[in-house]
Amino acid sequence: MWITTFEDDWTFIEFDPPEGNVWQVGTPSKTLFDSAYSAPYALMTDTARLISEPIKHSFILKGQRPWYANAIQRWVFGGYHKYQFDTLSGGYIEVSYNKGETWTNIVLDDTLDNIYLINHYYLIGDTLPNGINGFSGNQEEWEDKYIETIFHCTHTSAALVYSVWLRFTYINLGSNNPHEGWMIDNLIFEINAWCEYWDDGINDNPNNDLVKIYPNPASSEIFIAADIPISCESNIALFDINGKLILKKTDVQLETPINVNNLPNGVYFYKILNKQQFYTGKIVIKK
Repeated sequence: MWITTFEDDWTFIEFDPPEGNVWQVGTPSKTLFDSAYSAPYALMTDTARLISEPIKHSFILKGQRPWYANAIQRWVFGGYHKYQFDTLSGGYIEVSYNKGETWTNIVLDDTLDNIYLINHYYLIGDTLPNGINGFSGNQEEWEDKYIETIFHCTHTSAALVYSVWLRFTYINLGSNNPHEGWMIDNLIFEINAWCEYWDDGINDNPNNDLVKIYPNPASSEIFIAADIPISCESNIALFDINGKLILKKTDVQLETPINVNNLPNGVYFYKILNKQQFYTGKIVIKK
């Protein structure tokens, strides 16, 4: 999960073009864009200047499926936004499942048996003056919007998708009609995966209390605790809140200490494999 109020980490956002991009993170200081949803910062098309020149700038969110999954089940984007466009400007959103090689407008996306998209920013019949599907007009109050896409896990092509990239584009086709543009805050971008595996025939175990990690919180070492017989071939992995693999140990036994002293303070998720069953949970590192 990637989440930010822009007072914290937003380094997962990439600007396109990378230099001189009209999209900026900062304190809003315009007439309509006078404050963030969660003050003080928001992502917006210039924090202070009205836009009047022809321009087309984007920002990109790059999501990657977890290494331990063989299919993407669902991805969702959410956030609050407001906008002020003239008749020749607007915004649109695209998705790519091949790391930016090709892009599809979000309302035209039918990849991998999409079941539905919820609470669109715009509909398939909404177009900008250049014919691109998108939205224009004015939205002076914060509006809660989200996009949710679900795939069929059994679809064979789903296993070939390793990433979901979203590109948000502001475009102005005219000039000399100053407007404030587009502002976004409290952004969340999440990818959920299923059909998880470390080996063939492994299933998630719903009773995660049978096998877990202690102490929790931990500072320097952790151990596996179990209320059932545990195999000497048990494996354990820790992931950060973005789903990135941080640590992996194989052939772990109950008395085996696992060193976490080099991990920063924070919340981590663990996955333990024991006798073809997964046990999952959350652990806090606090020193």
